[in-house]
Amino acid sequence: MRYTDFENIMTPARMGRYLTACRDNTRKAMTMYRKNLQLSKELFTVISCFDIALRNAIDQHYSGAFGDDWLRIAAAPGGIVDNIRNRIVHHEPICFLPGNPVKNTTYARQHYNLILQFFHWMSIDEAALLYGLDHINTVCNEIDAIRESAGLVEQSSLART
Repeated sequence: MRYTDFENIMTPARMGRYLTACRDNTRKAMTMYRKNLQLSKELFTVISCFDIALRNAIDQHYSGAFGDDWLRIAAAPGGIVDNIRNRIVHHEPICFLPGNPVKNTTYARQHYNLILQFFHWMSIDEAALLYGLDHINTVCNEIDAIRESAGLVEQSSLART
């Protein structure tokens, strides 16, 4: 698909951050957009499993003290599970630093590792639970490779070398 057609479908406002991150390389921008969708899908799968495990663990612990409706209140807008999931469901670009066009998978990796830590604290074997579903590091590495293959090294990467 030609970039102009892709941009007309996805809108210039949505694609602008990708185009900037790829230094106006339209092919790389379309690839990064697709990889961001893939990363969102992967994170949503892990978050969904975590969401269920967390809700069940909390429900078992608190239902006696607060009654059967306490979980519905926690899941309401602004509740315990409302925010990380919403960025993904609303197709927010999660392969960037929040609020700017600098490609960075740190946000996704940090939240992924936090979820794995939560599974561990809940005594859940996350590797067994997510078997065949967890491809987050692979997709993050692919997103990072887009930048590297186009010579798109951010200032923060240069400072570390």
